[in-house]
Amino acid sequence: MTGPIVARVSIAMLLLSLPAAAQEVRVDGVEIVTEGVYTTQRDPTKPDVRTDEGISATLAAWQHLRTTHIVPACKGISFGQEVRVTGAPEGTLVILRTVTIPPKPLADPLAPKPWQQMVSHGSYLIGQAGIDFYGFDENWELVPGTWRQQMWYGEKKILDVSFEVVLGDCDAISRRDGGRLARAP
Repeated sequence: MTGPIVARVSIAMLLLSLPAAAQEVRVDGVEIVTEGVYTTQRDPTKPDVRTDEGISATLAAWQHLRTTHIVPACKGISFGQEVRVTGAPEGTLVILRTVTIPPKPLADPLAPKPWQQMVSHGSYLIGQAGIDFYGFDENWELVPGTWRQQMWYGEKKILDVSFEVVLGDCDAISRRDGGRLARAP
């Protein structure tokens, strides 16, 4: 009599394992939807998160100003990209790691040592667009040179983009024009 019970348990276990195998998450990469220079507005209900790896902020709104890889070193400007995660199953929540690498270490006065890179983690839905920006909020961040932004899924690098940050006329960013750059960099 133990034979049929064992068989039923084995069949039940096999059936329970099938949905899990069908739901395996696969991240193939990201597609860039927009990229360049943005203005952003922080979500005032969510405090910034400061860790040993960097500082993360939750945004309430953002506006794409210009598609470019040349970024003015101005407080209030953000650069990066809006991306769509590719993979399966569609709509699955995945955590991606973003690594921002400045041209030289950043001397944050509140950090015990200069930042060689900043790391943050963001939630993305496969098949839907999400954002990945770095914003200049403090004077110590305004470092000209080549900045790199990488996105990782586990140990798999799925994006590596460079932006050239340049010193320029920050007054060219007109508040009267909705934050748009008044002239091309």
